[in-house]
Amino acid sequence: MDRQQEQPDTGDLYAPLLLNAFDVRVILLEPATCPSDRIECKLECCPLATIPSRNLECISYTWDSRVETEQIWVNGLRRLVTPNLATFLRHRRDSSNKIALWIDAICINQADVKEKEQQIPMMGLIYAASSLLVIWLGPEQDDSDMAMNQLWDLGSASPYDKMPILTGRTLKALERLLSRPWWSRVWILQEVLFGAMGTKLDKARVWCGSTNIQWVHLVIAAVRMQSHKDDMRQYFPAIDNILILESLRDQAWKRITAAPGAASRDDVLELISRFRGFQSTDPRDKIYALLGMLFEGAHRPFTEIRVNYTATVEDVFTSFALYILQGGSRLSILRQCHGQLIEGLPSWVPDWSLSSSVLPLPSKRSSFRPDVPWWTESFKVPDDKDEHMEMRHIRRLRIPGFFRNYQERKSQEIRRFEELRLGSGGLRLVGSDDRLPEVFKRLAPESQDLVRQLIASGSLVVVDANEGLYGKHFQQDGAVDALKEEREGQAISATLRRGEQITQMRANLTVLDAFSPVERLFTAAAQTEPLVRVDVNSRTLSAQGFLWDTIDEIHHAFPDNVEADWQDATRFMVSVGKCKEMALKNSAANNLYSSPDGKCGAFWLTMLAGKTERRGHFGKMVDMKPLMRFEHWLPEVPEHWLLTEPRVTVTTTGRLAVADFGRRCNIALTEHIRSKLGTDSEIRFDMPGVEMYHNLLPKEWSEEDVDLHKQQFNHLGSLWKNQPYDLYHLPFSLLSVIPDPYWEVRAREDRLALLKNKEYPKPIEPLCGVIDPLLSVQDMQEILDQELKKSISAVPVGTLEPGMEKYALGRKFFVTKRGYFGLAPKEAKTGDRITVLFGLDVPLVCRKKEDSGYKVVGESYVHGLMEGELIEKWENGQVEAGIINL
Repeated sequence: MDRQQEQPDTGDLYAPLLLNAFDVRVILLEPATCPSDRIECKLECCPLATIPSRNLECISYTWDSRVETEQIWVNGLRRLVTPNLATFLRHRRDSSNKIALWIDAICINQADVKEKEQQIPMMGLIYAASSLLVIWLGPEQDDSDMAMNQLWDLGSASPYDKMPILTGRTLKALERLLSRPWWSRVWILQEVLFGAMGTKLDKARVWCGSTNIQWVHLVIAAVRMQSHKDDMRQYFPAIDNILILESLRDQAWKRITAAPGAASRDDVLELISRFRGFQSTDPRDKIYALLGMLFEGAHRPFTEIRVNYTATVEDVFTSFALYILQGGSRLSILRQCHGQLIEGLPSWVPDWSLSSSVLPLPSKRSSFRPDVPWWTESFKVPDDKDEHMEMRHIRRLRIPGFFRNYQERKSQEIRRFEELRLGSGGLRLVGSDDRLPEVFKRLAPESQDLVRQLIASGSLVVVDANEGLYGKHFQQDGAVDALKEEREGQAISATLRRGEQITQMRANLTVLDAFSPVERLFTAAAQTEPLVRVDVNSRTLSAQGFLWDTIDEIHHAFPDNVEADWQDATRFMVSVGKCKEMALKNSAANNLYSSPDGKCGAFWLTMLAGKTERRGHFGKMVDMKPLMRFEHWLPEVPEHWLLTEPRVTVTTTGRLAVADFGRRCNIALTEHIRSKLGTDSEIRFDMPGVEMYHNLLPKEWSEEDVDLHKQQFNHLGSLWKNQPYDLYHLPFSLLSVIPDPYWEVRAREDRLALLKNKEYPKPIEPLCGVIDPLLSVQDMQEILDQELKKSISAVPVGTLEPGMEKYALGRKFFVTKRGYFGLAPKEAKTGDRITVLFGLDVPLVCRKKEDSGYKVVGESYVHGLMEGELIEKWENGQVEAGIINL
């Protein structure tokens, strides 16, 4: 939380702490029977080692910045605190018992700089020693009780259960709750990391007003919402941050017991860079708030950087840059330079107060590799008679605690990773009898003994062919034959469970990407030894390298995010079309990009930042470049096609694809049955979870919603004319719909769309919900194959894996005078120089200063310079390097 000054009102409240001792203060919150009773508490000093015996609760909250303050009484003295903190104390106090709390605003004398510098580095230890973590989101407002109850419901199921579409007040309440300041504050990282570590996980609770839920259920809810987003159904804020916090929390024990010397300068830079997007009121805390997460060895806090609140922000950031420049990667810190708010900073010193949402280009392999999350493991349904469970109907989670030694932890990591890898391909590793499918329990006794031996050796793998991931039986082809007895309910249930299996396999691949990133590493000049010198007096950094090229044309920045505002997806693709036009018209690139793919391929590889790999089944890496049909991506619109009003639909592609697929299938199957029966009867068609009219509008929209979206669709459709390409044939899988002003003529004349239908056939697994005795699965397959090949989907088929556009977002596309295509920071402009420095893995964009030298603008992707091409020219004597002053 933020560390702004909050002064005591009167009296000598704070007795000095011994600065060389591990002493802390704790609060004893006095009981009260009436909410209006004044807040009273006692402040006591105690050794840190005694905290575990005090049943201490550590509070994670935000310091609101409002001027209004409220009074409490501490040791009989009046003390002013923020309204947010006062509201928490009123909610948390008990009617009869004192409650031991640690709250930084009160337990640390904020007026004593020396004490702050001594106590703040101890915060991780204090949270680790506490009995439980209390997260306070703030008072009840904006239907927060409704939102908390929704999170409770979502977190009371499997992480892979399909989510309902949230609408109306519930959706708005959840969005407002997840947009509160707590989720993005930098101090919460170490507070959650240590406050809920190990066996304290099941005690950590999230409070908002008088409502609270367990942290565990918040995590499961976040996983479900993330999977929902990955299905292109709906967007929610703060989900990424929740999963980041949980990943950190799960690694706490490994961090504390890290091998000696684990926190190198590279590790420190990676940590500060990774969490740059989190916020703090005091810019210095963008560094200081994270130091408690570093260790010099097993159980030894990191001390190479000292907390110093007497130093200016400029001095803190400059000192940190000089510290990093002495490390192994050295110049890597220049990649963090992009814009400055703090006056007086040299351009080679990152301004950490700027919280960029732009994803950094892939760098070296992370030393902070996340563990495989506990929620990826299979669950079992508990006995309803279990009275000790807080919620008997949730599936039992295997939540990890502390481990007796490093080997035990390592063994668990290996097992989790293997389960994850197998799960991505529809298999699961069996570790106990209760995880066996029902069929194994019907084996002969001697066969059961053999199975148990295989389990004990860790050698039994089960294929999930006709059994759900959680031991629930479901049918695939047989679901249609279920018409004979309760066929509809069984078929819909089978569809949902198959959906859960697909969701888990997809989620496993996503986690594998985080665990072992797929991106190739860049080597622009990383294979060379850097030559760096810093003149402290002139505050100049001199490095050897090349001022290789100059930006000649540059487009405006792409949106930072194409999910939060659904209309940004169209704005993004219109800009992509303009950039493609810019690239293909550039004659200087003709000789530079003369491969078979030519300028078109070079443009799209630039938009992908060279990322062409994805992870397939069982974690196997697949290079998609040979399969990429660049000529199919944004072809020119035929001259005779005329713009019309786009068809208004739901705004997320996942919902639209399912509804449109169902609509097309319903038409085809109904026509087939009518032809068989010779009547006008209709097939009964059920698609679980889809609340959509046949006109592809969601049922939750009012007439006013439809009118508003019609205006938005018409406006976005009109933007297509600003560039010459058919945006329907985009390469990216985006969450939001791109309104199509050519949809009527496309249905008649788009041969490319029909060709893609044949190349990328649509699976019919979701049609387990089709109920009719006249249709076999083979009949459906043949009918639907024909229908899907001759009709055009409302959502394009054959697009890339979701997220492939991520490195373009927030950046500018440019073309250099030599004809290179690239992606630059949003601060870049025409005339900036493309610079390659020895020892650095990516080129930089630099700008000539008025006096002398150059200013660092930021890192860049330049297609044709990312794999050491310029260094090869230098080694062959074709170019000369020089000294560049920054």
